[in-house]
Amino acid sequence: MRPHQGMILAKTAEMKPQILLLAVAASSFTLGVRSAAQCDDTLNARVASALPTVDALSKAVMGEVTYLEVASRPAFLIRPQAEKPSTPMPWVWYAPTIGGQPRPAHAWMFRQFLAKGIAIAGIYTVCDMSSWPGLKRASGAYEMSEQELAAVLQKHNPIDRLAPLAAAGIPILHIHGDSDKPVPLERNAGELARRYRKLGGKIKLIVVPGKGHEEATEIFQCQPLVDLVIENAGPAARAGGLVP
Repeated sequence: MRPHQGMILAKTAEMKPQILLLAVAASSFTLGVRSAAQCDDTLNARVASALPTVDALSKAVMGEVTYLEVASRPAFLIRPQAEKPSTPMPWVWYAPTIGGQPRPAHAWMFRQFLAKGIAIAGIYTVCDMSSWPGLKRASGAYEMSEQELAAVLQKHNPIDRLAPLAAAGIPILHIHGDSDKPVPLERNAGELARRYRKLGGKIKLIVVPGKGHEEATEIFQCQPLVDLVIENAGPAARAGGLVP
């Protein structure tokens, strides 16, 4: 989870609870993922090399890690260690998975999720690509030039795709430091909040005074965010998560 974090609560077509964090997304799925030992060794080595912090963090929070690739991008899943996990198992989609992420600062919330039977999946996501990382850097991921991506940005940029969430009545919780230089508050969380409210959506924006793009306790240990995830992760998580 980045120093600016957001959460969207979503639902499936059957209106089962899901969770989506703007830098973190979440959903529900029926547990059917193989353990890391059963996965292809080459894939494990490739993804583990791309995400070097995941294994140590998984051990620190007493989770079980599985390495994945989604559209040829490295990803991971940290599951609770349990003899009989809940099915379907809710999961939190964590991002970003670049530059030594996730970091030890994420362990505080990861432990709470796992204790409630909520798995943690990771792949890189972003909110407004024109702000960060910028279209020049982002275009390569889409196999486009900067100009080509700019021409179709509204089809790919998450901040331009809020209408379906608002129409579905999905609440958003976003946390952002007001001194964030790489990802400015007004152009990102502030703009997202304005657009979402204009669409009729419900959003709560928590602005952390004096904090920037950093591992601030006020951001990385935000209990209201964790509570909202757990509350909307389904009955099993609210009841305590793992099945004895």
